Amino acid sequence: MLNIEFSAKEDAHTCEVSVEAPWIVFTCPQCQNYRRKMHQETGEMVVENPGDSQVKHQGMYINPLILEASHSLS
Repeated sequence: MLNIEFSAKEDAHTCEVSVEAPWIVFTCPQCQNYRRKMHQETGEMVVENPGDSQVKHQGMYINPLILEASHSLS
């Protein structure tokens, strides 16, 4: 599980998460064009549009392969 908080601001928006291999992409449904992505292998973070600097953006990604493996351990 990957849980990322992008800023220490009080107001918070929860980002939607998608995968564009090898990137995990976080977008905000409330901030037009907000887009931040993280490389799954290197951890490199790229901000394509930082959005509103007064808002804390947070998102969570759970790798489906980890979930699949955890269910098969019984």
